[in-house]
Order: sequence, then C-alpha cells, then structure tokens
Amino acid sequence: MSVGTTQTIPLEQHQRRGIQESSRRKAAQKDLRQGYSDAGSAIKALTGGKRWKMASSQQSAIHNLLTFAPATEAPGTQYGKIYQENCHRVYSLAFWMTDHELAAERLSENVFLRAFAGSDRPTPEQIDRAFLAEIREYMPIGTLTLDRPLVSETRVAGRNMKRVLLERAVLQLPATERLIFILHDVEGYNHGRIAWLFGLTERESQEALHYSRLKIRDLVATML
Repeated sequence: MSVGTTQTIPLEQHQRRGIQESSRRKAAQKDLRQGYSDAGSAIKALTGGKRWKMASSQQSAIHNLLTFAPATEAPGTQYGKIYQENCHRVYSLAFWMTDHELAAERLSENVFLRAFAGSDRPTPEQIDRAFLAEIREYMPIGTLTLDRPLVSETRVAGRNMKRVLLERAVLQLPATERLIFILHDVEGYNHGRIAWLFGLTERESQEALHYSRLKIRDLVATML
C-alpha cells in the first residue's frame, strides 16, 4: 500500500463522516423546527403571549415566570402542568449559567420549545437533556477542565461567606463544573443523575464537585 493511499483513505472517511453528520444535524433541525410551531403556541398560551418582564433579581424573574404561566392546562395536553413543575428549575439553571436575565429568559423558552417539540409529555430528565442541548449553543459543556486547586489553609474562607461573594465565585467556575455544582448543591441532583446527563462516571461527577467546592473556597478567600 502506497503512502498516498494511506493518507487518502482516512481523509475520505473523515469527509464522509462530516457529510453524514451534517445531514443528520440538518434533518434533526428540520424536525425540531416543525415541532416548534405547536410547542411555540403552547408556550405563548402559558405566558399569555407576553414577554417576561425585566427582573431586578433572579428571584423576581422566577416569580415572573410563575405569574405568567397559568395553572390551567392547555386543552388536551399536559403543557401547563409540566411547565409549572419545571420552569423554576430551568430558569434558575439558565440564570446561573448565563448570569444575564434576558439571556436566561430566552434560554428557558428555547428549552421548553425543544422539550415539547420532542414529546407532548416530556419528563424532567428529557427537559434536562433539552437544557443541556440549548446551553451548548452558548458555551462548551461536557469536558471537565478543572484540576485540583491548591488551597492554602490560611486563605480558605470559613462558614461566614458573604452570599454575593459565593455567587461571584460560582460564576467563575468552568462551565461544566459550574453546572455540576449547581445541579448537585443547589438543585439536589444525585451523582447518578448528573453522570447520566453528562455521560460521565459517578466518580468523575464526584471529583468535579469536590474540585469545584475547593475552587470556590479559594476564589472567595481572594475576595475577602
């Protein structure tokens, strides 16, 4: 086998894979757009066709979401109930990941559009998958990049951390580790569920959380 042949075959295979992947992605996007029409109508019905108002804080923005989503279900569907059960969590995750109210609102809406486009009755796990797919449009998620931080005992903040400093420290974590930290320590997910969502082992999830906590303590200490 010649050298030229050895170099050409992998390149052709790579090109074929690229074309196949592009075709699959376009087909998936087409299916998703078709599903967006009905799902978009459901979201508009739930929000009364109004844009979520600009909120002065995360909590008031969450309140707006709950206020604009009526408790009654859309005729013949579970949209209202599912939206009510998940909108608080989805917006909270979106806000922690974007640190921007309008971006979090837009991301939250897209998450529900994607989830309802895929199923009339998406489960919390399916909504989590939809969130992960949408947040990846904003930032790379999936690769653990945080090494064990070197935390000096003299610089570690104690239990009396100021909330604002803690929040600023969390926002400085790498995206994947930040989301794992929020899912576990804020939303109460166990490592099994987190590992399933990210495609990690439970040990990797545990290590990511541990390193995140150490990094947060180190970052807070530098702010004191």
